[in-house]
Amino acid sequence: MSGGLTCPFQQDLRKLEQYLPLLENLVYHVDLLGSNHQIAWWTSELKIRWSSALGASSFFNLMGPKFYQIDNLHFELGMVLFLYGAILRERALEIVPSDIVQSATLFREAAGVFLYLSQEVFPSLQPTLPAERPPEATSYMSTVMSLICLAEAQAVSIKKAEEKGTTAGLLAKLHYGVAEMLGEAIDVLYSANGQCKDISSCFMVCMLIA
Repeated sequence: MSGGLTCPFQQDLRKLEQYLPLLENLVYHVDLLGSNHQIAWWTSELKIRWSSALGASSFFNLMGPKFYQIDNLHFELGMVLFLYGAILRERALEIVPSDIVQSATLFREAAGVFLYLSQEVFPSLQPTLPAERPPEATSYMSTVMSLICLAEAQAVSIKKAEEKGTTAGLLAKLHYGVAEMLGEAIDVLYSANGQCKDISSCFMVCMLIA
């Protein structure tokens, strides 16, 4: 139990919410010092390593997950934020049966995290990353996840609208909006797939049948 929270997703979110301000402060002060050999050596000694939940190597890998070591604090920040958005989404999915309104709110919050990553964090980071990197460390994947979360938020809102007896015409428009967002996510995924060749085929299939 962490801070009186019994839900594992809430516990993880609490830990990340405590870690993120410290990490952001560290990144800010390291950036002030600029690039030098001492900073490069110190960063490399941190041995920042992440595995990927979306990479091809994460499925059916009997040897264990593949790890990417990238000696960059901005990479660490981006991956932690991606994880935070992913756990927000998992928590939203978990509470759909019990609290539709809060679930939709969490989906939109997760979408905002991914949008921030796609527009503010990863674009400037791309030139410094090696070709072999996890799909999560790309702007396009954050864009895809943002669209997915927005579609899920609208899908959940449709359930609430159905309970209220919303007209069939309005419900049809809402359903069409969900399909549009998922279609846009698929377009982004396929147009940028060459940027990261390690993306899971299972994820691609799930997107197509969503």
